[in-house]
Order: sequence, then structure tokens, then C-alpha cells
Amino acid sequence: MDVPPPDGAASGGQTVDPSISGPLSLAQARALLERGDALLADGDFADAGRCYQRVVGYGDPAITGVALLGLGEALFRLDQEDAALQTWESILQLPDTPATYPALRNVAAARVRAGVSLARRPL
Repeated sequence: MDVPPPDGAASGGQTVDPSISGPLSLAQARALLERGDALLADGDFADAGRCYQRVVGYGDPAITGVALLGLGEALFRLDQEDAALQTWESILQLPDTPATYPALRNVAAARVRAGVSLARRPL
């Protein structure tokens, strides 16, 4: 869920507490996404979800999309597949971002697991 910095900026290793409220800077949002990725890789799905959730709603749809993608993955790993599906579907309400295709793929896989037909319906 790597998000390339739009202006070449990096998070600078900044640590951000996901429980602190208020607007996030780009560096803080990126730091939370990086922390969420690390926690997800380590199997700490609940804490990863908290990091991703804190970034949801950031002003850049690409950043929000990545946060929603990670949050959906954390929810899926926590056996909350319905919530994961809703989270991935919410990405599809954003403008197209790098998270759009992975979200479509995850939505399709969830629907197949649920036995929902993916066949196109006549108009």
C-alpha cells in the first residue's frame, strides 16, 4: 500500500499517535500509513486498522484510498468480511486513484466468496 510522495517529500520517520485528533499533515498521514503497513505485516490487525482509519478522510483521495484499502484488509484479517467489503466499496465512490483497481479486485473476490453472481445484468 505504498503511496509515492506527490512532491518527493518523505515522512521522515515521524511517529504519529492515531488516537490524537485534528487535521493531519501529509507527513503525518504518510507516517500512519507506513505504520499501518508494518503492523499489518506483523499480524497486528487491530492496531493497523486504527492507523489506517485515522487517515481516512484526508484531503487527497489517493491517500484516503490507500487508507481505506488498508483498513479493509485489516477488517478482513479480523474476520469482519462485511465491514471489509463495505470499506473496499467506499473506495469506488472516490475519484480513480491507485487504490481503485485493488479495491475492485477485493470487492469481486468478496462477492465470489459470498456466492454473489458477478455476471452482468441486462439493462
